[in-house]
Amino acid sequence: MKRPMLVSGTAIGLSSAFLILMGINALPFLLLGAVSVFVFYFIKPLKLKGKIIIPTICISIFLSCIFFGVYHFTKIAPATKLDNTITNVSGKIITTPQETAYGINFILKTDKISNNDKSTKIQVYLNKGCDIELKLYDYISLPDAKLEIIRNEYNKPDAASISDDILLETQAKRCNFLWGSEKTPYYYCLRFKEIVTEQIKAYLPQYNAGFLLGMLFGDKTELDGDIVNDFRATGISHLLAVSGLHTSTWCAYIILFLKVFKVKEKTRNIFCLLFLAVLCIVSAFTPSVMRASIMMSVVLLAPFFKEQQDPLNSLGFSVAVLTFNNPYIITSVSFLLSVSATFGVLISLSIYGKLRYKLENIKNKAFKKATEYLLNNLITATLTGLFTIPFITYFFGVFSTVSAITNILCVKPAFWSLLTGVIATAISFIPQSIPQLIAIFIFKISAVFASFVTGIANALEKFKFCTLPIQKEYFLLGIIFIAVVLIFAFPVFNLQKRKVTKAIVISLCVIIFSSSIILPCTEILPTTIYITNVGNGVNVTLRQGLKYAHFNCGASDSDIYFNSLPKAKCEKLEFLYVRKSNKTTNEITKDLLCYKPEITIITEFVKGNLNEYNIDLPENTIISDSYTHKFNKEITVQVVDTYPASYVIIKSNEKIVYASYGDNSDLSSLFETYGKPNILILSDNLPERLPGNIETLIISSDSDIILNKNIDKLINQCKNFHTTAENGDIKIIM
Repeated sequence: MKRPMLVSGTAIGLSSAFLILMGINALPFLLLGAVSVFVFYFIKPLKLKGKIIIPTICISIFLSCIFFGVYHFTKIAPATKLDNTITNVSGKIITTPQETAYGINFILKTDKISNNDKSTKIQVYLNKGCDIELKLYDYISLPDAKLEIIRNEYNKPDAASISDDILLETQAKRCNFLWGSEKTPYYYCLRFKEIVTEQIKAYLPQYNAGFLLGMLFGDKTELDGDIVNDFRATGISHLLAVSGLHTSTWCAYIILFLKVFKVKEKTRNIFCLLFLAVLCIVSAFTPSVMRASIMMSVVLLAPFFKEQQDPLNSLGFSVAVLTFNNPYIITSVSFLLSVSATFGVLISLSIYGKLRYKLENIKNKAFKKATEYLLNNLITATLTGLFTIPFITYFFGVFSTVSAITNILCVKPAFWSLLTGVIATAISFIPQSIPQLIAIFIFKISAVFASFVTGIANALEKFKFCTLPIQKEYFLLGIIFIAVVLIFAFPVFNLQKRKVTKAIVISLCVIIFSSSIILPCTEILPTTIYITNVGNGVNVTLRQGLKYAHFNCGASDSDIYFNSLPKAKCEKLEFLYVRKSNKTTNEITKDLLCYKPEITIITEFVKGNLNEYNIDLPENTIISDSYTHKFNKEITVQVVDTYPASYVIIKSNEKIVYASYGDNSDLSSLFETYGKPNILILSDNLPERLPGNIETLIISSDSDIILNKNIDKLINQCKNFHTTAENGDIKIIM
């Protein structure tokens, strides 16, 4: 087998993803399956002894199961035991405290929990009322902190946070300062990163500084949200996730420079390794930088062990090492973009090497070099975009139709911006006037390249069909199908049959991928209704084809809609209904208005609050306590917000959905006027009994409120019962 570590790394990554998706209960079955296949491999009638790929995959899956189990029982299980406990916590702040409109955010590395020595990471949201000025590496205590497992919209432990070893979170009302910053080497790394960040921000406008920091550290906090959305829509988000593409480009520049002075290969590799170490220190060991540096280091170290460099094999080894350390890393968008971008670069080098010899007949050296340069950039940009598309598509919910064009136009200018920006930053630390003038000039060059990249992304993003929505279920099915066939089916077939098999597999994958994109753009799929897990109100989003309607009925969280609202440029929010608005939901209102709904319906109460905070109402706003809208041919929605009845009614040919909210819990008038619904959605104000039996009852409320209510009678009056507190976001198929 030519590349055992590539096969092994792929198997380890996929088995880790499977275990994370299916849960710890699936571990024995996967372990048993790997061992069984390994045993059957040695049974002679199977005649598979020549195919070493099968035991390689089995051993890789076996090891992945062991490391996943160790990680689960040593980190996840202990954190789960602390869920919903109120206790005293003390430790040191390991990220720079960030001030927001609602308070201060930082990550706390604990040394004690309830007077027990426990080391874990906690995401802390400290109320704004705290008057203590906190700094990096300060030791503090949080009295009576309520610890909770960080959960996703499905009310399961959030794998993205666990990929960074952050398992718990707390909303803290106050904190006690214990003692000041401890000056450790890591502290100085973090401080140096802060100094570099401040230096870049001092010389560049915010949007250019944010772009450079994203390229250098993978830090998107300084980037405007519109720019991040433009990058997602045009398929170049991988530029803001420090990847093997970044480190390999840096090393290529260094190697090219040293080749001029005829430096030997091993010496060049040592310089590159030293540079990667410095890059990790400067970035304060940012996870994405560490991952990319480890991948590149494996490639650079190969000659020292008298091994032929095989970047693809080294990439597989890097994935295996990083996944063994933390299996949940496979869910990190940054990690997946890093691996896929690196894989695209390595494949492009292989293809470019095969095509380059055809250019040897060109006699004009200048034309030959220009052709080689353009061909190399074209292949690299195209394949980098091609291999990152699946992850951008799945995690961001859209498929970029302009990704190939954007990558070809933007990848090289982005790195020129990065290179000139780093040089300018280094020179800017020299206090003399001449170096300062040189730094300012080079910063302007960096800004020109950055503006070109952001300008291209913004221009292409304006194209209505630059992004298409994707049906994630079909897309995930396609990825799983590809993985299963590649790992288990190909080795079984003879060489003569492999071409036919590949053709069948590729055809099926194209069909699945196309279906996952085309189906959401039509009305073939049934209408879906999403009830968002908001805890203290009802949020309902209706989707049919490319059209949406959203009902904000008293929710207070600021980031609860975006999983169910339009993501693609061609989708349209037909209307937005806002029943209640205070200072917090005001922020939601402003965010939702960026979707530019065709119609916005608000109550008089909301209008008063919006006027109080000087928020301009869009021209298409309707101020009414009762409104009826024909959403599509088969769907009508009606909003009624008059005492004592406050509800949303969604009717189709087959089903009726009531979302009841407000201060009144008497549903008799609702049932008498509009009939009995198929699906009833309730919030905090739960009645003692329902006026009649129904098919499905959904309660959108937090667990504390549900526990304090006697809901047994309500459950007995319905066939199906769900709560957002237990089930997370709920999806209804009409």
